[in-house]
Amino acid sequence: MVLAEGLSVCGDNHSILTFTSRRRSWVRGETVKDFDEPMGSVVRRRIAALKPGYYTLMGAAVRHATAKLSAQPNRRQLLLILTDSKPNDVDH
Repeated sequence: MVLAEGLSVCGDNHSILTFTSRRRSWVRGETVKDFDEPMGSVVRRRIAALKPGYYTLMGAAVRHATAKLSAQPNRRQLLLILTDSKPNDVDH
């Protein structure tokens, strides 16, 4: 939440996405904060309600996040991934 608050204070347009997976055919993602959504109490509640999920199959999540980021008009773009550093899934 501190990172999101800091980005908002600096005026940097950002979104927060989450993902979890069980296998390649079961990847779920959620938008916690979209680019055009202000950092307000609704977003703070969503962040506070986050819970760990299943596995960390990152490919689909990175492709989805990259597509959303590419649609933004900003000249400089950054995709920052925060993870449990255990990129695995039950298919491997």
